[in-house]
Amino acid sequence: MAHAKLTAVPVLWAAILAGPVAWSVQLQTVYAASAWVCDGGPSAFLHLASLLALAAAAAGAYTSYRAWGTVGGWPSPIDDSHAGRLRLMSVLGMFTGGLFAAAIVAQWLAAILLPVCPTSAA
Repeated sequence: MAHAKLTAVPVLWAAILAGPVAWSVQLQTVYAASAWVCDGGPSAFLHLASLLALAAAAAGAYTSYRAWGTVGGWPSPIDDSHAGRLRLMSVLGMFTGGLFAAAIVAQWLAAILLPVCPTSAA
């Protein structure tokens, strides 16, 4: 029963979209909260937003990985269209999850290494 739920098309769509949605929410949240942090808000909020986004992207990639293992790995020429679709969606979810997790980490590094509040050159 668990394997049937894991390879359901809506679950795979959620796994594919988890990384891009997490990245876009993290980007907007950190951008909007930067001014608040400059006005005295806690900078830990920026790190918490990035951590949650990274967890969401990783969860989507992991769900896709589990689904990929369930449907049997790499496609073969004798697959029916349903199995091929499940394999394609699983691999696509792993790749988008990994790609957007890397983008989230890159933006998080900017929040860690660069000053949040720019100093004026006047």
